[in-house]
Amino acid sequence: MFRNWTLKTKIVLFFALFLLLAMGNLLLYWFSERMYHHNNTYVQISKQNSLQLQQVVFFIRNVTDGKKNNLNNVTREMKALDDNLKLLREGGIYEGLQTVEISPTSKDNSEIYARLTEVNRQWREFRNHVVIIIDTNPIRLDSTFAYLPWPDVDPNNMRNQKLDFLNPIITPHLDYIIKNTEKMFMFNENLTKSYYEYAWEQKRSFSIALAMITLLLILLLVVGYYYIINSTIMPLKRIALTASQLGAGEFTRTLDYGLRDEIGEVIDNMNQLVDSMETISIFAANVGGGDFHSDFKVRGTEDRLGYALLDMRDNLQKVAEEDKKRNWANEGMAKFAEILRDTQQNIDEVSYSIISNLVKYLGANQGGLFILNEENVKPTLELSAAYAYNKKKYLEKTVLVGQGLLGQAVLEKSMIYLTEIPNNYITITSGLGEANPTTLLIVPLQTNNSIYGVIEIASFTELKDYQMDFVQKLSESIAITISTVKSATKNNKLLEESQMFAELMRAQEEEMRQNMEELTTTQEEMRRVQVDIKDKENNLNSLINNTDAIILSIDSHLTIKVYNKIAADYFATRGILIRTGGNFIDSMEKELQQIWMPYCSRALAGETISNLVVEKGEDFIDVFYSISLQPIYDFEGKNDGFTIFIKDVTDLHPIRWQTK
Repeated sequence: MFRNWTLKTKIVLFFALFLLLAMGNLLLYWFSERMYHHNNTYVQISKQNSLQLQQVVFFIRNVTDGKKNNLNNVTREMKALDDNLKLLREGGIYEGLQTVEISPTSKDNSEIYARLTEVNRQWREFRNHVVIIIDTNPIRLDSTFAYLPWPDVDPNNMRNQKLDFLNPIITPHLDYIIKNTEKMFMFNENLTKSYYEYAWEQKRSFSIALAMITLLLILLLVVGYYYIINSTIMPLKRIALTASQLGAGEFTRTLDYGLRDEIGEVIDNMNQLVDSMETISIFAANVGGGDFHSDFKVRGTEDRLGYALLDMRDNLQKVAEEDKKRNWANEGMAKFAEILRDTQQNIDEVSYSIISNLVKYLGANQGGLFILNEENVKPTLELSAAYAYNKKKYLEKTVLVGQGLLGQAVLEKSMIYLTEIPNNYITITSGLGEANPTTLLIVPLQTNNSIYGVIEIASFTELKDYQMDFVQKLSESIAITISTVKSATKNNKLLEESQMFAELMRAQEEEMRQNMEELTTTQEEMRRVQVDIKDKENNLNSLINNTDAIILSIDSHLTIKVYNKIAADYFATRGILIRTGGNFIDSMEKELQQIWMPYCSRALAGETISNLVVEKGEDFIDVFYSISLQPIYDFEGKNDGFTIFIKDVTDLHPIRWQTK
């Protein structure tokens, strides 16, 4: 019965069994990791108890040494240790790195349970002594004693010293803690070790089970592998060998297979394929030999291969025709590439070489090449070369852009192909007379959206689509060539102009060199004048700053030009800002402006003013100032401003003398 099962059924059963074992292995691994993590939580809690016990002893020693602020720490650590022991006994939620719910320590594990019970008993007794110590008040007592400083023996020199010492009540309890601390650690370490060994034993048991299931999976894979090799791979290899021979052209080999599964069906179909391939090979040989009329009978409406072979025959016929057209176009592009490369010096030679070869290659009768001239007021198309019946035509023809078919093609930047040509538009002249052409092709010469000319081809026979496509593709190369030739011509002209300009520039440079020499001499003279002016300016500043008089120079717009330091200090004490370029009147209060403005106006009118004013100085003593305003005239004799001289003449005034 197993031999009659299909290959699909066998594979499904094999993978179902493999998947079942794999899922069991995965579940067992997950459960073992979960159990190990659960058991390891007991180990972590027990280790934490050792740390907390150590903290309790540390803090209680600090308390007995007089550090009462450690009492809360002792209480906190004791409570944490109580909670952990309760968690180990009764189970509950443990909040460590992760929150874990643990069960009570089972009594079935007598060794662990007995050690946990002993740790609880030892801790209760240990805890009672700790509680007595922290509840005793005071923990330390004060004492005062008298002594004589050595080597003095006089009783009148007795001195006192205050000391504190441990309360005798807690001494036995502290001794118990000190003696039993190591014992408590030992009991707790034994409990931790028991928890660890139990967790490891559980993990080892699960690991053995996992290893057994893994071995079973490997055994299943090995058995499945050998079964697939014998029942599937080997027959498939025979089928592959037959298919390989079939691909190599051998159609006589057939296969025998005793089973009725999917491979048996494949072998039957393979035998039918051998017969079909013999027929196909004969048909393919005929088509490959160029017999595109060879017939092939399909085996039905679903015979896709038969219909595909017929389509292949028709497509090969089309491809052969397309290849012929493509080769013609490629040869033409190569030919004209050579022509365009050889004649790039003279625009007329380039034009004639292009149009003559193009007319002959297309099998046309007549053609012309027009160049776009944009230098005129209106752009025009000028006939550069014409060719007809193997003869060069010497014609003169100019067409405005937008005029006629040629102008329209340039304006619209598109090809025009006519099979019905207007009368008298163009005629073809031959030894037999004149006649209108059957077709007319007009193609603008453009590249990068710029027009450089247009080609006109006339023929008695219709042009094919592939021929017109060829002309369109060629037109861009022709446009580039014309652009290159025109640019070269323009560059030659520019080169000649640049050479003339260079000669002119050399003459101008010589003239400029002479001017620069004169300018250098002038600049040197100006530098000497500036140094002289600077020296005079420094001397003037030294002069006006080395006098006890107040000196200012003001122009016709009342702008301060020159002043000395004494002037700045004098007016600053009166709230007036003196600075070069500032207005002498604007920074004054209104009362002072009314006093000074008439003086300034009279001085600007050319009047020399002298006056004596008195002010109250320190201690209300009169201070007398001599004020003088002198007009300043420029080189043309015009009043350009005035100077102000103010001098303290208190010691020189007659009233001052009488006072003395």
